[in-house]
Amino acid sequence: MEGIPGFTEVTAPIESINPKIKALYDWEFITDSFLLNANTLKLQLIEKLKSNEVDILKVFYEIFISISEYPNRASCSLFINLSSEILSSLNFSSEKLDKINENLIILLSSFNNDNENIKKFIKDCTIDNKFKILYLNRNLLKSEGIFPDFSKYQYNDARNRVFSIDSYSSLHESSEGYSKFISAILSYMNNQNDDFENINNLIDLLMKLVFEFDLDNKRCFLILLNLLSQYFDKLPNLVIEIFKNTIWWRPKDLNSSTQSTIINYLTNYMGSDKCIELKLVTYLIKENILDFDSIYECLKPYDYNEVAKLLEEKQTNLKNASGFKSLSALAMAAPLLPDSDDENDSNNSKSVINKQVDEIIELSIDEKFKSYWKFDLLEYLIDYKLLDYIFIILSEFPEIPLLSNIILHKLNKLLEELMDGFYYSFVDNLDITGLNEQSNKSNMNIDEYLDILNKFLPFIRHKISENNTLMTKIVRIMDKSLEENIKDADFWFEIIQLHIFPSLLFTSNISLINETFDIIKNNYSIDLRYSLYDDYMKNYKKDLYLNYNYQMVEKKTKNILKRMSIENINISCRSLNKIVSINPICSSFTILTNIESYNSLIELICESSKFFNDYSWDVITYQILNKLSSNKNKIQNDGINYSQWYVNICQLIGKLSKLYTESFQLSPILKFIDNNLMINDFNIIYILKELIDSMTGIKSNNNLTIKQILRLNSGQSLRELVYFAINDNREYNFRSSNKLLKTLIENNLLNELIIILCQMNYKLIEIEDEKPLKFINERIDDINSLIHNLIIIIIMNLKSDEFEERIYSVNELVNSFNIEIQWVFEIWRKNLLVKFYDSDIYTPIRETFQEKVDFEKMNVEFFSIFWTLSLYDINFNDISYSTEEEDLNLQIKGVQLKLRRVEDLNEKEVKSLEDQYSKLNSIVKYIKIDKETHETNYNKILDKIENEKDKWFNNGDEEELLNIFEKCIIPRFQQSSFDAIFVGKFLFFINSVVNVKNYSLKNVLDLLFNTELLPITLFTNTTIETENLALFYQIVLERLNNWWSDEEIFNKENKNFENYKEFKEIYFNWQL
Repeated sequence: MEGIPGFTEVTAPIESINPKIKALYDWEFITDSFLLNANTLKLQLIEKLKSNEVDILKVFYEIFISISEYPNRASCSLFINLSSEILSSLNFSSEKLDKINENLIILLSSFNNDNENIKKFIKDCTIDNKFKILYLNRNLLKSEGIFPDFSKYQYNDARNRVFSIDSYSSLHESSEGYSKFISAILSYMNNQNDDFENINNLIDLLMKLVFEFDLDNKRCFLILLNLLSQYFDKLPNLVIEIFKNTIWWRPKDLNSSTQSTIINYLTNYMGSDKCIELKLVTYLIKENILDFDSIYECLKPYDYNEVAKLLEEKQTNLKNASGFKSLSALAMAAPLLPDSDDENDSNNSKSVINKQVDEIIELSIDEKFKSYWKFDLLEYLIDYKLLDYIFIILSEFPEIPLLSNIILHKLNKLLEELMDGFYYSFVDNLDITGLNEQSNKSNMNIDEYLDILNKFLPFIRHKISENNTLMTKIVRIMDKSLEENIKDADFWFEIIQLHIFPSLLFTSNISLINETFDIIKNNYSIDLRYSLYDDYMKNYKKDLYLNYNYQMVEKKTKNILKRMSIENINISCRSLNKIVSINPICSSFTILTNIESYNSLIELICESSKFFNDYSWDVITYQILNKLSSNKNKIQNDGINYSQWYVNICQLIGKLSKLYTESFQLSPILKFIDNNLMINDFNIIYILKELIDSMTGIKSNNNLTIKQILRLNSGQSLRELVYFAINDNREYNFRSSNKLLKTLIENNLLNELIIILCQMNYKLIEIEDEKPLKFINERIDDINSLIHNLIIIIIMNLKSDEFEERIYSVNELVNSFNIEIQWVFEIWRKNLLVKFYDSDIYTPIRETFQEKVDFEKMNVEFFSIFWTLSLYDINFNDISYSTEEEDLNLQIKGVQLKLRRVEDLNEKEVKSLEDQYSKLNSIVKYIKIDKETHETNYNKILDKIENEKDKWFNNGDEEELLNIFEKCIIPRFQQSSFDAIFVGKFLFFINSVVNVKNYSLKNVLDLLFNTELLPITLFTNTTIETENLALFYQIVLERLNNWWSDEEIFNKENKNFENYKEFKEIYFNWQL
């Protein structure tokens, strides 16, 4: 038949079919019509047999009965050819073909075997001889030459059974037979290409050699196993097909002899290398030919202690590798290596971390692994995906994946293959990897997937990170599940904590890291994320591999920090960014630890932080809070000054928050500050100070000249002139300033922070017996400065309607939170002034402050105007805008002259002069507008005061004045330098400018100079309050000196002194 090797189609002549024979049998398939047209109809019959439409036994039954009972229907040759063609055309599996052959022989044996046609058919048909030998009569087998050595076989069998004389089991006992046996296998295998050609012939030949040379069945099996194992990787299908055709391919329940042979062979194996037969043995386990338990028990290692020693060896090496000494201060100050070294470090970071110990470790482990065949068995079981057996071994030896990279990679790959179908159906319907259709149509559900995951991850542990594709798929399945609420967030958080997060620390795939963190960030609060980091920081030393990883990252980070300088910042920046973005929790802690000791690193780290990813910023904030929460003392031994480590960390916070307003996480820092202020941790205010100073650019209004203060309380143009002179950058820090305020509002911290700070002075005074007075003095000044700056931020960034919405009302601040008068009005002054002209503010002020101020002794209108007005409102006559404009023009000309000699200046000086020229020009443009605006406001204030001034004082006696001093003058001139000058000028303003009825400047000054007011105030003042007091007295004394030196001025402004002489005498006495 065409296409079947060795077959020649023989067709009986049409004349040999006798159509006249009327068969008594009712033919269904081999009909007379079929016999007349056999050449064409046989193809149809074969196709039906292939598709199982027709029972093959029924067809052959009609063939057999035709040969036996109706020999005249057609020649025997026709039926032999027909049957051979049918059998050779069936493309069933070898098992099914064997079953068909066996059934046909059984069916044939039921006919009369003495029939000559039957004998001829038995001899010439292509049914496998092994079934003929098994079921047919021995005389028939001998007579027809089907089994010519039957007598010898019978004799050997009898000899073995009766006399227990074994076959030749040693190779030298029958060297010719074993040689031919081996040669036959090798010749066949070396000439095949996995096309299963003539396998039956090979098996027949091998069996013939076994019988002819009395070869031992067990020895032959081992030889076959050994030889085929060498071809198993190259021709696996052919090797399997050969085995399936041997007598050893039987279920394990019927294969005890082969099982014993294998166990004996493996137990007594003398080689030191891998057992090459083990892979094929594993396949036989898979096919249920061999028993797993029996094979497994005979393999080394027999005792877990052997593996434990190996693991201990690796752990010892890891401990030695990670036990390096920290870089000393001298090392940190060592000369920098060339920039090229940094470049090499960056490119070879992975090898630097791993190379030091891996070679020694792996060499020793690999040598010992060669004799541990249980691990080889595990490797092959993974290849065949025999999960039950895999987990039996892993349960006994859970550390294998940590010791063998090959097994680890295969476990990762197996897990990926098992979950691929679920991944592509659950997460990503687009399969660009070319997976087959079956894997895409996975019936696995989320619970089944999690079951598999929970079985694998405890053994793979952090090593899952070595397969980035697998880890990415796990992360994306988690993301999809969280998105669709298939499993709750707490369930996934446990998986993150146990497996995913530790694995992130070992991968260098930045895209995977970013994707994983985004999922964690989007689904879990910052508190949970911090608990994740905290759990790691507390427990990493308990896990040798996590500790080793931490130490290596720490060492690498220190090396980068040691080399970092302004000159090589670009290269160092890339190196640091790489290691921080990959493993921020280890590297950031190292960075902060070094910053605690070396403040020179702050600028360098801030510059290098510009490329950090979100994960890095999240962890850096955590590590900063971790440092701030440590038990290290924030105060030096003197009990007053801050410790250097604390100062450095606070400065770092301030610079990062200013430079990276969108990246750096302000909320946790501000919440930390708020929580610590709530428990009266006064030292924490330094962090808030650094934050506000850096993010707002506001300079303190202390240590300013009176002229600068007056300019700051005039038009915008003159204010900018002072800002420029004192390097106040509030105008340029609007973005970061607004970010700070927005963050406070979003976290409901703004009002709370104002209240806590305003109340903190009382709390500081309560601990005066516990702390040095200098400490209390400095902290009160720091707190007051913070409140001032915080109020400036609010006023700068909040419009009037938003201000009223966000900030507690005056009534709430006073009556609910007991905030002092001066702070209440500083917060609300701008907004109250807006209502000053259009509505009645006196009634609500009276109602609000009635418990704090006795309005029977003080006029509410005076109280309201005094606290509502600012220095700007009464300052117009003290500022000469024309003179200021002339000064500015002179400064501009001066800068122009300097710029003409640009060749004599360096680049930095030129840049500074150009900035100054640009700034002065922008200021001078708006002076006239500012003057007009200021004058308009001033006139409105005068009109308001003129209408109400006569109600302010009842009689101006001492009692009334003392009440004004207590509730108005003293609290306000202590408040700030601006307020001190306001009070000083206001006292003269209402005397000479508006001429208030019943107001006596003389009596006010007498109280200032002739009572114990000054000593008492000085005794209770802080440093800044004393400076403010000095400014107040300076303003008062300057005005009095003007009177003293110029009688004309005195006469113009005097309202209370009878004459100039009296004034001079009284003034002289005041100074005694």
